[in-house]
Formats: sequence, C-alpha cells, structure tokens
Amino acid sequence: AAYVVPAADGGGGGDGGGDVEAGTGSGAEVPTPEQLLADFERVDIAAQPFAERMLRSGRSAKSDPEKVFRSVYSAEMLVNSAKGAAAVLGEDAVVIKIFNRIPALTETIVFDKERWTREIVPQYQAAVDVLTLAPESPEVEFFREMLLKVKDLFWLEVQNPKQDFYMVVLDEMLNKYSNGEKHDLNVSQESICMMHCIDMPVHQRKSDLRRDTTAAFFARMIESGIAGNGPWELQPTVEQHGDKNEQRALSSVTPLLAFELDMEHPSYPGYVLMEGNGRLAALNAALDVVRAKHPTFVAPQLALTVLPFHGPPTAKKNVYFFLDLTWRCAFPDVELPGWRSQVKGSARPIDAEVVRSCPRYFGYTPVQNSGPSAPSTSQGNPTYCSAA
Repeated sequence: AAYVVPAADGGGGGDGGGDVEAGTGSGAEVPTPEQLLADFERVDIAAQPFAERMLRSGRSAKSDPEKVFRSVYSAEMLVNSAKGAAAVLGEDAVVIKIFNRIPALTETIVFDKERWTREIVPQYQAAVDVLTLAPESPEVEFFREMLLKVKDLFWLEVQNPKQDFYMVVLDEMLNKYSNGEKHDLNVSQESICMMHCIDMPVHQRKSDLRRDTTAAFFARMIESGIAGNGPWELQPTVEQHGDKNEQRALSSVTPLLAFELDMEHPSYPGYVLMEGNGRLAALNAALDVVRAKHPTFVAPQLALTVLPFHGPPTAKKNVYFFLDLTWRCAFPDVELPGWRSQVKGSARPIDAEVVRSCPRYFGYTPVQNSGPSAPSTSQGNPTYCSAA
C-alpha cells in the first residue's frame, strides 16, 4: 500500500508530494480517516513513519474530517433512537417532525461554538421540550437521552484532542471485525479496563453522583450480609434490593460494551470497556470508598456485552496499536504513592494534583496488599475518591 506523503522538512515538494511507498520519508503525513480504514488489513500502521507523529499529536486539536468521523457513530445512534421513538409515537408526532428538520449531526459538528449554540442547540431543545409530553417508554427515554447528550455535551466532547479520533477508529474496527456477533458475559469488575479518562468536569460530576449512590449501596449490601462477602452479580442484586435511585445510578439504556484482550496484550487477561466508562469509573471509586471501612469487600460481577474479533493478524496488530495510542494519549502516568497507573510512556502532560483529586477517573488502581484491601500511601493518607 502507498500513502501520499510530503517531502521531509526542507526537502522541497511544497505542500504536495508524490506517491511514496509507506515506510519511506521522514516527513510522512498521517493519512486521512478513509485511508487508515482502507488499509487497516494490509498495512502495519505502527511501522509507518507517521506512527510516532500520531502519538506526538494525540493531544492536539482534531481536523474537521476527524471531527466528522468522530460524530458518525453518535449520529447513527441519534437517528436510530428517533426511529425507535417514531415507532411508538408515530411518524406524525410533533417531536419527530422537529427532529427531522434538524441538520445532520455530521454536518453541524464542525460549526464553531457560537454558531452551534445559536443555530443548533435551540432546535434540539425544542425537541426535548415537546418530548416531555410524550408517554413513557424505553424508546422515548432513549431518544430523550440521546437528544440531551447531543444538545448539552456532544459538541464539547468532539473538541477533545485527536486521541478521541483514535478511539473512534478503534471502536469502528472492533465493530467491523466482530462480524455482528455479541456475547453476554458476567465478569469481575476488577478485570475491566477503562478505554478513556473521565476528565471533563460535567462527566466527573455525573460519576461523582453515581459513586456516592453506589458506595452507599455496596455498604448496605455487605453490612446486611446480602452481598460482598463472596462472588456476586450486580444487576440481579440491585434489581432485587436497590431502590429506584440506586437502580437508576447502576444501570443505563446503553449496555456495557467491551472487547476481550488476548495473550498478545500486556494487560491480558482482561476486558476493555467501549461504552460505559463513566459508570465503571464510578463503580471503581465506590469500591475504594466501601473498602476503606470493609477491606475484604468483594467487587461484583458486571454484565458485559463482548465483541469477538474475527479479523486477520494485521488488523489485530492495528487494533492494539490504536489501543496503545488511545491509552498513552488519554491516561497520565504521573507517580502517585499507593497507586498504579494504567499506562507507561504517557504522552499526556498533567498536574499530579489533578489526578490525585480522583485517581480512579484517570485509570489508576490502588496498589493492593494480599487480597482486596483499602488503598494506602506511605504517608498514611487515604488515596481513594472519597464521597463528598
């Protein structure tokens, strides 16, 4: 496969360039999203001259094509949620008519903040307002959740650095090579890795609320002898013993979607979460809170929807390249006594105090003694995300 790359800096060639065989030229540009996907099975991306540049630029702003690519999956989810609501409410429902007049998310996501706020947000708000009058159903609730996510958060999320684009390429390929298969598994909470940090304040506040509710539920389960002294499953337990607030905090319309690591990956055995990272961060932080009082508390098993991988070897290598790229650009590796970072060789500069405020949200795990125990530091200070 050949990529179009410019000449090395100072080597002439202007802003153009010829068809240069992949792996040659020190100034190789990163291919477009379409090129990356087209050659995913044929080119070992980690061996290309632009691979290091992808890591170095992982904290830089996305290009417009990368923003559009980042928005495709969410745009499809939004449209599908509208179709589900239309099946319940009818195609002539006012909210469906309002939604159908909103320009496609893949077109508007490249707007600047002022234009997005002025032209697009009011249209989504109008749909949300009308939807408050609709009868309750899972389809309507999913549509409302997607409208609110796009209206309130999505534009901000897409402004995240290029690492966010790398993550979406990874998701796209994992879905492609699953051949449409999904398997439901119950696995230990502590065998699941986050795909990305929870570092936006709005997402942290949501995870904080989930953490506090979950920690109280965990404490009640072990103190009443219902769960936490041995293996147990979260979903049936919260359905049977949780109140409405706990059930709401510990569940979501979207499943916990993941893929399994194999023996080729350094973090094997384990799973990487593709959907539901905020929930996992809150669960992990709640685990630390309850173990501060109940050190032997056993983490629950979580219900995962796992995508298998049926791609060729080069595609698998590239999946792990994009996973490494995503993790090293997203997760920090600043040293925190009593904690272990999820990655080494991070490309993310960050103040240690920011991470120390809640290490779990940045992928850190407490350094354990033998068996589950409360985290500790050499200074004797608590290092878990304590409830506010």
